[in-house]
Amino acid sequence: MLILLVELAAIFWMAKVLKSKGLRGIHNWLVLALGVQFLLVTIYRLELWTLGREVYYSDAEVYWNTTLALLKGADVTTWNMGYVYYCYFIQKTSPFVWAGFINLSNVLLIDLTGLSLAYVMIENTVPSRNVETFLAIGLLNPLVIYSLARNLKDVLFLFYVSLIILCFHFLTRHNTRRILLSIALIVLTILVSEVRPWGFLVSLSLFGFLYLRWLSKGFRQRPILFYLLSVGIAVLAAILVIFLKYLGYMATLEVWVPIVIESASSQGLLNLLLAPTRILTGPGPFRAIQGAKYFWFYTVSGNFFAAIGALLWWFHLGSFGARLITSRLNKNTVSVLLAITWGLFVIIYSLQYGGSLELRFRGVIYVLTAALVMSVVECRISLKTRALTIIITIVVFAGGLIFG
Repeated sequence: MLILLVELAAIFWMAKVLKSKGLRGIHNWLVLALGVQFLLVTIYRLELWTLGREVYYSDAEVYWNTTLALLKGADVTTWNMGYVYYCYFIQKTSPFVWAGFINLSNVLLIDLTGLSLAYVMIENTVPSRNVETFLAIGLLNPLVIYSLARNLKDVLFLFYVSLIILCFHFLTRHNTRRILLSIALIVLTILVSEVRPWGFLVSLSLFGFLYLRWLSKGFRQRPILFYLLSVGIAVLAAILVIFLKYLGYMATLEVWVPIVIESASSQGLLNLLLAPTRILTGPGPFRAIQGAKYFWFYTVSGNFFAAIGALLWWFHLGSFGARLITSRLNKNTVSVLLAITWGLFVIIYSLQYGGSLELRFRGVIYVLTAALVMSVVECRISLKTRALTIIITIVVFAGGLIFG
């Protein structure tokens, strides 16, 4: 309960900051989002109660059972212990043990993720209207809420990623507190890697972007400092690799990379090329509503929420496509940071799963895609954009009907 109260306080503090930055309607969006989110979680919890279950199936059950074992003092481990310990601390700071506290915390993490990304967008002069559109998609889509509010690790992973992006944003915009920001990045890199083994690649990829940016800037301005900076960063990179090896993440890569390569090679070139499209468009409302047929595990309320969310997403895809085609794309730091993160996620899951992802991965990609697109497109929507939106939406729906 204490962690939930801290998260809730952080949400309203961030909302206050965003309002001071010019996002006037942020409190209205938050009240609406929290109302919808808690309604959906309540329906989900009631269905679990009728099924005689405490949590969802599969991984959620493993995490919950491991959490209960830790609460009893047992010495147990499972994969992705970073999320299990998070669940453990939620229960330890609550008046009684209840899986619903984790669902509520996950909902608040969705909001904190959205607000963190919204802050970076506002700081990079993304129009307020675009930021509000992103928040509406990221915080109100039923598929996002349902898929990430369950007792699964993905929302914690997404939250850590948003904080990593926030830290890199500060590194590019401010010359002070770089030591503190670097320490924060190291801590976040460790935390995100404990949730998802390849999580540290997010920090390394964004660090590579900053490295190239500093090299380019230093070479043009002060060649001597450029060489000194290059040597310093090279030494830092070497230390980071040793640090990762000491923590066991290099060993994780040695196991994980061959599995991904084997999975990718078994899918064929055409499937790999089509994988990003599957990631963006699947599962679709028609497949989602038939969860009993297509999903290994499901809840009736979850199928309903996923179908509505996927339907809304298809409309958003039409708008995204039209605006990307007709807009003069804005270049800013947040768009680059988001593009690198989004690209890393899409590439990894295209190679590993061929684009056939579970709902929780869809929830992550919905948030990242909405943030990325709204960071680069213009705020103004022309008549041409509206017409093209209708055309692309029809194509998406037709494709879904034929191939879904």
